[in-house]
Amino acid sequence: MTKRAWALLLSAMFVMSCGVKPEAKSGGDAYRHTAKDMALDEWIDGDIAYGEGDRTDWKRLEMDGPGKLHLSINVDLADVEVVLSVYSRVGVPMGSVVKAEGGSKAARLVVSAKTGGRLFIRVQATGGDPTSYSLKASLSESSSDDSDIPDF
Repeated sequence: MTKRAWALLLSAMFVMSCGVKPEAKSGGDAYRHTAKDMALDEWIDGDIAYGEGDRTDWKRLEMDGPGKLHLSINVDLADVEVVLSVYSRVGVPMGSVVKAEGGSKAARLVVSAKTGGRLFIRVQATGGDPTSYSLKASLSESSSDDSDIPDF
């Protein structure tokens, strides 16, 4: 190969490796150790964008004791795939659910916590357009009609 061919090959490899970093624009909550606090029984909002460097948001939640944790997520756009997951304080997966692309805008997850303490919740876009979401964690089942979903 000539020097010019090598230079073109190396340039092409460099350009291909310079795509958008998955969490470059995540806003500080892209990783479990930088999770943002959330309270039980309160809706919070967030944004995720699969192709724009904000694929993951982490939330931190404290439970006083054992119980069933009910999570509800609602996204603004149905054409986005989101995985909602819960992890123990040491990062052990406790459960997850996929809100499929093109289906309902909502997903629910129930996990059993055998002890109280800190839990982590991950909201992760795995495809689709950028979207906003609303998330709520509760120790009791949410209403079936979601009439308490806020209009952010």
